[in-house]
Amino acid sequence: MKETYERMVSDTAARDKPAQPLAPAAGLAPRARAPYGGGTASPAPPPASGGWWRFVRAYATTFVVIASYVSLGLRARVLGRSWRDANVAAVHQKNARRVYATIVRLQGLFIKVGQLLSIMANFLPDEFRAELEALQDKVPERPYAEIAERLESELGNLMAMVASLDREPVASASLGQVHAATLVDGRRVCVKVQHRAIDRIVVMDLATIRRIMTI
Repeated sequence: MKETYERMVSDTAARDKPAQPLAPAAGLAPRARAPYGGGTASPAPPPASGGWWRFVRAYATTFVVIASYVSLGLRARVLGRSWRDANVAAVHQKNARRVYATIVRLQGLFIKVGQLLSIMANFLPDEFRAELEALQDKVPERPYAEIAERLESELGNLMAMVASLDREPVASASLGQVHAATLVDGRRVCVKVQHRAIDRIVVMDLATIRRIMTI
């Protein structure tokens, strides 16, 4: 599983390499737009970026899930196999929701872990995987204000070319997200923005994930 995960991360890193900041997007349907800057935050909470806090949150969830299955096994010894069979699906679902909540809060490479887990039919029960399948469709987006700040810091004076930037992203992923924009000459383009401090977060997440996989 470790080799599969690391190969997936390597392939994804190559695929998710940031494109040129402004690239033509022919035929892109207009979305609700706002003048650049001063946006309001998305309802999704910002990811936890502190290295120690990310490590503690990931480990805490791991041990809570393990403890849940240990408790199930101990009670099954007393109450019998039929009791276990009647309750194991609910335990899978509850633990998957715990993992999902942690992944959404931490984001970064943990999104990739969740996506991998959701397709491992030969490794995880259906009840567990089903709770994680939402990570395949849409990753929680970052706040518009954070995206605007990133563009301003990276492009500087080049932002004078941008007349407006859509607040709602066209797509969001673990390493970045894409917003449609309109240039001052009227052209519609796509802007791919790498998440803030993602390089540092990826390094921290890889170290944390490797530790968790040794448990």
